Amino acid sequence: MTRASGTLIKFTAFALVMAILTAFLFLIFSQMRTGATNGYSAIFTDASRLKTGDTVRVAGIRVGTVKAVSLQPDRNVLVKFDADRDIVLTTGTRAQIRYLNLTGDRFLELADSPGSTKLLPVGSQIPLDRTAPALDLDLLLGGLKPVIRGLNPQDVNALTSSLIQILQGQGGTLESLFSKTSSFTNSLADNSQVIEQMIDDLRTLLDTLSKDGDEF
Repeated sequence: MTRASGTLIKFTAFALVMAILTAFLFLIFSQMRTGATNGYSAIFTDASRLKTGDTVRVAGIRVGTVKAVSLQPDRNVLVKFDADRDIVLTTGTRAQIRYLNLTGDRFLELADSPGSTKLLPVGSQIPLDRTAPALDLDLLLGGLKPVIRGLNPQDVNALTSSLIQILQGQGGTLESLFSKTSSFTNSLADNSQVIEQMIDDLRTLLDTLSKDGDEF
């Protein structure tokens, strides 16, 4: 075997190993799914920033992918998605758009609700009365203006993230939120009016969003 042919064999083996490793890492980080899936759709009044390729989740676990998002003639939004074939959807299944992170990325969450447990046929559409758009972050941040003025960016992100998680039902309680808010007030000036206004605005904001959530 010549030196040139030996070098070629080593290079080929190295390239093959790197290709396999790259493919393996791609499968892990892209969360690519290779199993059989079923297709469905859902109608929303608003699907802002939800896009093709976003994840579909059940109890926080990825089970599918958003396939298409399109505006309809009636100004509602049609979202087409798939879900793993072993995921059971019923005529009581709800679909809600949720925040994945504070940068504004979204995902589609599927959850069962009390009532009918009749199997939802493959290809069916979840109607408007069983869907909900993402939280109005502008409303959320607007109600936090007195807080934001007195906090540093890290505290603003922490407080906003906690609010989103609580209002989306992803953990935490209002007591823990106000406990965290109390710790933030240490960074504010010793101004009782500012703190009182902050608490009042937070309670008003939570009441408003809670009422909106009850309608869903």
